[in-house]
Amino acid sequence: MVHIILNNTSIKDGENNDTSSGTILETALSATARFWVLLIFEIPSIICCLFLLYHLCFDRTLRNTLNNHVFILILINVLLSEIIDIPNYLTFLRLNYVWPQIPINCYLWWYATYGNLYTIGMLMAWASIERHI
Repeated sequence: MVHIILNNTSIKDGENNDTSSGTILETALSATARFWVLLIFEIPSIICCLFLLYHLCFDRTLRNTLNNHVFILILINVLLSEIIDIPNYLTFLRLNYVWPQIPINCYLWWYATYGNLYTIGMLMAWASIERHI
């Protein structure tokens, strides 16, 4: 179990009983303001992503166009990130701790944050190379 306390310098990992010191930087917006800004933009973002995926997958001409395949994969990764990463961060902003505190939640959150970020970057690079070939 990992305990992170904002605005303090101690971070304790309950499994290894390791304590490390460091600073946790806060932004100018409070946690409540960040929560509402993210929530307000999260809902239309998911709707737009689903709308684009629907049209790219179910319109035959769009689906058969070769350069749209990369964009379909990008949208799927973005949707996974929006469904896993942002709600976990919103929960953390609201409660000031990760909930539920189970390892699979942390692993999924790490994957949604870093795995999807790097995958989207590689797919964007491939799409830009593909468009110039």
